[in-house]
Amino acid sequence: VVNLKEAEQYKGQKIWVSGYELTPYCYAKPATPYLNVHLAQRHLNHVGEYNTLAIIYRNFQRDMPETIIDQNGKVRELFMQIPLLAKNYVADKKNTKVYRRVRKKI
Repeated sequence: VVNLKEAEQYKGQKIWVSGYELTPYCYAKPATPYLNVHLAQRHLNHVGEYNTLAIIYRNFQRDMPETIIDQNGKVRELFMQIPLLAKNYVADKKNTKVYRRVRKKI
């Protein structure tokens, strides 16, 4: 469970939370169409299927979160299945359930 004080660190960011705790969205903006966990499971529970992986990747490309909070532990598996997505993120040094988007250097 995330309290409001912890959620404040995501203020103004586009985030995706892979779980039921919605508190981080109090200060942040939702990214990806996967806000509703129950509906997201339609895709996230089938990451072994090529068509589903293509849909997930396309959904992320359209609305990339700056921060991913992996509450249900599925992001690592998702990253293993979609390396092109994984290369955009790095695990937070203080919290391994948080992934930050890597900014490309120009």
